[in-house]
Amino acid sequence: MDIGYTQPKELRARQMLMEQLIETPMGVTKGQSLLEAKGWAEIVEDIPGDERKMFVASMLENNKQLLIDKRNGSILSEDTQSLNVGNWEKFGFPVISMVAENLISPELVAVQPLQGPSGQVFYMDYVVGQDKGTSKKGDKVWDARAGHGPSRDYSSEKVPSEQLAVQASGTLTYSGNLAYTPIRPGTVVISVGSEVFADDANGNIVANSGGTLTSGTINYQSGAISLVFVSVTTGNAIAITYYWNSEGSSNLPQINFQITSSPIYAVRHALRGRWSFEAEQMLQALHGLKAEGQLSAAIAAEIQFEIDRTILAQLWNLAGAGTNTWDANSPSGVTFTEHKLSFVDAINELSMFIYRATSRVMANWVLVGVQGAAILINHPLFEPASSKAEVDGVIFLGTLNKQYKVFVDPHGTPGDYLVGYKGDNFMRTGFIFAPWLLLYSTNTIALDDLTYRKGFASSFGNKAVNAKYYSRGSILNYPTNFGSGTGYSN
Repeated sequence: MDIGYTQPKELRARQMLMEQLIETPMGVTKGQSLLEAKGWAEIVEDIPGDERKMFVASMLENNKQLLIDKRNGSILSEDTQSLNVGNWEKFGFPVISMVAENLISPELVAVQPLQGPSGQVFYMDYVVGQDKGTSKKGDKVWDARAGHGPSRDYSSEKVPSEQLAVQASGTLTYSGNLAYTPIRPGTVVISVGSEVFADDANGNIVANSGGTLTSGTINYQSGAISLVFVSVTTGNAIAITYYWNSEGSSNLPQINFQITSSPIYAVRHALRGRWSFEAEQMLQALHGLKAEGQLSAAIAAEIQFEIDRTILAQLWNLAGAGTNTWDANSPSGVTFTEHKLSFVDAINELSMFIYRATSRVMANWVLVGVQGAAILINHPLFEPASSKAEVDGVIFLGTLNKQYKVFVDPHGTPGDYLVGYKGDNFMRTGFIFAPWLLLYSTNTIALDDLTYRKGFASSFGNKAVNAKYYSRGSILNYPTNFGSGTGYSN
């Protein structure tokens, strides 16, 4: 599996495509999907993966809507929400697609595009629908932000520690009805403080010699139970554990599906570009290129780089499933060539930390510095990508053990490695990247000193959901010094 990247020559091809679409209505019209929209369909056609195609198309559509609003002062109807290509669009849309396609972050975290400067991000939770023993209605069976809940018996016939009452001074008799019936005889266990009582499978609760219980009865069909004590300890809970016969019952435990939301706000990241009349004329005359388009691509690449750096730093600091180290010093009698094969064991250990912490998922990607990459590229379990991108920043290196996508970060601390899990949908994730506008700009202004000026910005938000989806480690005593790197400090 390879990840597509837009290279400079492909960017020029997309600019030419936009020029061919001059005066052609672009974007979504009524009844269309994003991937069918004129212009967007042509741009994303060769991008691998439907998820990435949808992300690129949604970013183009958001930018188109911004331009429509700016030009018309209001949002058009669904029937007329299209845009004719102008000067900015001819190179702007290809540059936006380049940023959206080359970002590494969508390979590591869930992407949930915003439709405006603020919105809601959504988490998928499962909650207990009705009380059963220690499981109470509303308790999380699975919490997107905290992982699996403590319940282990909710679906079984075991009802653990259902509370009958709390002992009170002066009250010696306690009665009620257990929630799940019919009860299987011989399975009832009653705990009161340090005392434990059980049924005899004939409807009687057996009192212990010298204990506080005088007598007790239970009706296995109705669940009616009565206990009489000779003395009580105020505040002691009477907890009953039992098994019930669930066959044919309409009182089965229930799981409720719940989508919860949290507000998120897009934050602006802005730069301005400036170039001279002479540079514009020379570039056009010698290479047939527009300076505005080239500067847009350069600023877009910088914004793309900073988006990835921002998210990587947050993931590194967020990682909460566990940490480890791998010592590059070979044990006595073991060559370094043999020893470096064990680096995969350190990665697998971090994956198991995630599995242990979430009780649900294992890692499916690993981000390494150049030290880790130097070890993995010759590992027998490593399958290299068919091509490497010429981009400034993190690139997709290949796959490891048919489980992990491997990315290498030339700017990170060389010996650091981070592993994580990306879910198959945006509601099952540890981190959400929520872009609104990946790139937008002001009008170009010609100044009296024979220079042009133009502002560029990106607007996006992030939301940490579950730290247990990530774990991290460091390589110790690597024999080659690659320098310190910039690390992941915010």
